Amino acid sequence: MGDYLKEGFGFSIKIFAPVIVIGGFFFLGGEGGSQAVFGSQMTGILSDIGRYIAENVPVNRFSAIVTQAAVAVITGLDGSGFSGLPIVGATAKTFADALPLNKEVLASMGQIITIWVGGGTLIPWAVVPVAAICDVSPAELVRKNFVPVMCGLVSVAIATFFLL
Repeated sequence: MGDYLKEGFGFSIKIFAPVIVIGGFFFLGGEGGSQAVFGSQMTGILSDIGRYIAENVPVNRFSAIVTQAAVAVITGLDGSGFSGLPIVGATAKTFADALPLNKEVLASMGQIITIWVGGGTLIPWAVVPVAAICDVSPAELVRKNFVPVMCGLVSVAIATFFLL
């Protein structure tokens, strides 16, 4: 019993140690993580980049929605759908700090897109379990999901435009 426990803990440390380091870099992008590490006078790296872009590139509601959607799609490409939620939330807060936008609506759109792209609808390696249960090809399942999911993503972006 003790050997199994020791082997399980060792395996979990090997698997999750890189995740903790990578997650640390993501959380340093937000203000809370950077303030905790560097002190109370610091802003987040992601916030600094967002403010720089907002000051030097014309950013409006439409470009914020498109950028947020692009970030959400990119973070959803890992196939899990949930790992990108912290970066999508931090991006929404950055845009809300730079523009008079509702960060909750923008973050919700990003979360929906991240989950729909990576959570088993558009990424072939994320639909493998469902495809195996249904005895269909993962590529065929993604191909059939593509148009309805893209219509949903566009609809969410349009609704976000009006809600902001």
